[in-house]
Amino acid sequence: MTAKSKAGRSPKLQGLVGDITLSRRQATGAWVARAKKWPEMKEFILHMGKTVHERAKLLAASGKRNRLDMSPAHVLELLERYPSLYREAWTKPSNRACRFASDGFCIGDGWFGIVDRLSVKLSADPNLYVWQIKEKYGSLRVYFCDQDTPPDPKLDKATDAALDKAVRESIRTCEVCGKPGILARRQRWISVRCKPCRQFDEEEARKRGRL
Repeated sequence: MTAKSKAGRSPKLQGLVGDITLSRRQATGAWVARAKKWPEMKEFILHMGKTVHERAKLLAASGKRNRLDMSPAHVLELLERYPSLYREAWTKPSNRACRFASDGFCIGDGWFGIVDRLSVKLSADPNLYVWQIKEKYGSLRVYFCDQDTPPDPKLDKATDAALDKAVRESIRTCEVCGKPGILARRQRWISVRCKPCRQFDEEEARKRGRL
């Protein structure tokens, strides 16, 4: 039988992961100390446990944004226009919450117009709400849930048609800036980029030694 430490782990495992008997206050202090060295970690800690709506407001106030993410202004605009469709934006992220509550809009700003037009169509069904929205293999993917109500064939047909149109539009629209783009594999990933954005990505990859 292996001896157990106070933390409930074997001494061998404790040596691998470090001092796991730290108090919560000490552990928090250690994270804060690291955050001072790495700004991105500080931002991550700041946003832990926040709703999508709260995170968007914090980023909008700070003026910071990732070039490959949807801008906080556009996120807030979609939430304000379609609060029922994106109702999970006000839900605290948890294991029981849907993916949108933790991930939000996992797409670039260039697809804002596509998502805005799609949201108009999806909002026609009041029982529908987004479970996840993201980019996958260079195209827009939207997964949604509906409440336990009888299906409406007419609404279902309109929803499917709107989704198909949005996906077709996404594969020819640059995800970064919204200009006409080309779907192709770049740096191991499939994405849609216009020529200027593709050149910028390649230059950034060279600087980081990824090309």
